[in-house]
Amino acid sequence: MFKKLLILSAILLGMNAFAARAPLEPALKKEVAEVLNANEELHAAFFEYSNENVQKAAALVAKKIMAIKDKEISKLLKVSHDKLMEMTKSTDEKANKEAFYVVSLGLANIIRKYDVGGKWNVYSCPMVKKSWVQDSAKNDNVRNPYAPEMPGCGSKNTSF
Repeated sequence: MFKKLLILSAILLGMNAFAARAPLEPALKKEVAEVLNANEELHAAFFEYSNENVQKAAALVAKKIMAIKDKEISKLLKVSHDKLMEMTKSTDEKANKEAFYVVSLGLANIIRKYDVGGKWNVYSCPMVKKSWVQDSAKNDNVRNPYAPEMPGCGSKNTSF
């Protein structure tokens, strides 16, 4: 009986992994794309860490999140927005990376749930146990923003 239950669970989980993402209206899709594009600048600011660039990019992503008119998506990104606002004032690199991780979780949730297009994917690094969203169309190689000593460490977790 346990084996049957285990097999059924595996099948259902597998089917869920391939569930279609919810479509977005064109205007909303554009608003979300602007957030994700701004997040690319924030992601890049961590590679040759510059606090000034991180603060500017965090402010831009926060501004783009505030421009989203959809209440459900705005609610899903509320914690991300709050963390971005913390980053605009912080000079602590470690704290900013932790905040970026929380922001990334919110954005990853959005791209897994909604069809925002095929260019953004979720990546993760098992060494630092963190994930991030990256524009795969721009660069499909792993670009780990958390560990400058191992920028290629990690893997692509989604393929949209």
